[in-house]
Amino acid sequence: MLTVQEFSFILLALATIGTILKRGRPFVAKHVASFARVSVAAVFLFVGYWSFAQYLAWLPGETTRYLLPPYQSINYFLLYVGARFFGPYILSLAASLVAFYLASWWNRRHENSLFYDEELYFIALSIFLVGHPYWIAYALIMTVSAALVIGFRHLVLHKTDKFSLYYFWFPVAALVILITGWLQNINAIGEFILRV
Repeated sequence: MLTVQEFSFILLALATIGTILKRGRPFVAKHVASFARVSVAAVFLFVGYWSFAQYLAWLPGETTRYLLPPYQSINYFLLYVGARFFGPYILSLAASLVAFYLASWWNRRHENSLFYDEELYFIALSIFLVGHPYWIAYALIMTVSAALVIGFRHLVLHKTDKFSLYYFWFPVAALVILITGWLQNINAIGEFILRV
């Protein structure tokens, strides 16, 4: 069964394909807001499914059934799935909304010269799909990448025209998901070795 991170990776792959289709920017600009809304709803439905699966997994357990009603208040389980499954995506949704509004404000201050209109959705959707706390690493990677590319273009190539990260938002987010999955596996292996 897919994890939420794998599901988010698939959505990012679809978004990346959508940005490079031959139909170009008008197609993406027209559909990106709808895709973002559907993606957010799909992730929360997926998280809800995992929460229900957790409940079903605990129900027959010798010790875990005591964490569920009638032995324990349902509040314990709801707090558990809220913190374990919903929490990271609620926090990343909040961060993505803040990023969306900050980027649109900053773009307006610079007469819409920094981002294409649909890029604001790219930023927000990428932050949301990467999840918490990985959106912080994503934001740092994108900021450093933008500074390096723009600095190189300006200092070495002497180009001062507009440069857009249009084709980078989704692939870098997908790369962050891959890296964090790999790092989690390395961490699990390290913990196993320490126990042995």
